[in-house]
Amino acid sequence: MYALVAAAPTSSDWQIIIGIVVAWMISVVLVQRSVQLGSMWAGLCGLGASIYLTGQHYSEEATLCSEGTSTLFNCDEVNQHEVYSEIGSLPVSVLGGAFFFAVLFVAWRSGSEPEKHHRFPQFLLLAGIGSVIASGIMATISFGIIGQICPFCVALYGLSLVLLWAGWKATSSPGGSLGARLKGDSSTAETTKDASLSSGAIAFTLALLVLYTTSKPSDAVTPTASAVVSEIELVGDEVSEGAKPDSATYTIIEYADLQCGACAANHEPMKKVVAGADDIALIFKHFPLVSIHPLAVEAAKGALCAQEQGKAADWIDAVFGSQRAVFMDDQGAPRSEEQLARQLQFLAKQQLEMDAEAFTACMNRDSTAERLQNDIDSGNENGVNSTPSFFLKGICDDGRFLKMQGGPAAIEAAINSHRAGQDMSALCNQSQ
Repeated sequence: MYALVAAAPTSSDWQIIIGIVVAWMISVVLVQRSVQLGSMWAGLCGLGASIYLTGQHYSEEATLCSEGTSTLFNCDEVNQHEVYSEIGSLPVSVLGGAFFFAVLFVAWRSGSEPEKHHRFPQFLLLAGIGSVIASGIMATISFGIIGQICPFCVALYGLSLVLLWAGWKATSSPGGSLGARLKGDSSTAETTKDASLSSGAIAFTLALLVLYTTSKPSDAVTPTASAVVSEIELVGDEVSEGAKPDSATYTIIEYADLQCGACAANHEPMKKVVAGADDIALIFKHFPLVSIHPLAVEAAKGALCAQEQGKAADWIDAVFGSQRAVFMDDQGAPRSEEQLARQLQFLAKQQLEMDAEAFTACMNRDSTAERLQNDIDSGNENGVNSTPSFFLKGICDDGRFLKMQGGPAAIEAAINSHRAGQDMSALCNQSQ
């Protein structure tokens, strides 16, 4: 919740907020005019948001509401949480999508075959109650436990309330208590068995199977590239892992922001790509996204100062491994500059056992800021606008760097394909 008061929304944040509010308003207006149409619209919006969240759940790329592109939201932290984003191996968003499709389908059938779906109002009220309860649980986890906001999840919470209201409105006859509304009008003879519940169950099951099987990525990864860079200039003191850069067959240059959640998530997988390989060099360059991660600048300077004491790699591992503790206070709010300075001093002296006086002197030198600016300028020159950004050299015959999409898995797939002697011309020409 801290994000709502900690930073001004970006234009993308405003677009998301406006889109959600408009969807809610249309739902309310349609329900007021026709419960059936309003329920279909709410179901359609809920299905769309759930499909987006399911795709984002499996994605390694920055999305509309990722920490690297938003100042208010962090869908990645909520929708990719290792504990709360799945039930078993089933993403929560898939369950949501199946539910909203079932509501959409039964609402549509109630209009085309009303005599077979005369208990649609009771079905809708029951669905609304269940959805609001589930939304309350998920909201508690998101806001109270994880401490982050997923706007598309919030959109679903609002749509659940709309469905509850629609169900309450649709059961105004006979009205009365909740039990009476769910029971319906017993004075009306029902000559046809109602199919609302069975239709909803079938629609839910089919949607669940389709969404899960079509959204879960296969083990096969297809490398893609978005840009070509002829050369990336190196200073020579960059942090590197694996083979020596001047002798490596494959060179990976990563531009990263130490406060970026997606960078932290990709850090260990990227190291695993390089681990044990004698032909891959991984080179790290700093690219703090100052507009949304102002604290990342000092953390990057800390890494440069740790480099002077031979502990830059340890510094980066430590910061990525405990981002929340480094950049946030006990209440989950971003640290002040003074608090961050003390935290970085603690990291240097207590955790990494560095020379504290030398570290402080380095942090205050103009040359440290100038060295950081060199990395930032390099990123700007090569089209970096989000983090992490990966550039791969060694795939194309002319020695160009490819700006890779798909994260560590795609980079590893490209290298393995090239090692196996496969023709990589399609990838090298893809971004031209």
